[in-house]
Amino acid sequence: MNVPELFWNAIKGLDHYGALIAALATIAIAGFTWTLKKFTDKLWDASEKQTALSRHALISTEQAFVFCKQLHAVAGVDGKMEK
Repeated sequence: MNVPELFWNAIKGLDHYGALIAALATIAIAGFTWTLKKFTDKLWDASEKQTALSRHALISTEQAFVFCKQLHAVAGVDGKMEK
């Protein structure tokens, strides 16, 4: 037997198991798709955590801080400011 004849016989043999091969390929594709979904969900959760951390960091670094060292104003009975 030469190579083309062996190849053709192998193809004929595989043709007999076509439905089984298709089923196994479908299972493999389903497993790969499930793996992609699992890791995409993990990435989504990580991006939500990162967004919350970034928002908190932005607010805390951009927030204005005002410090009052002394306050000498006193309101009188009539509402006018006294010194």
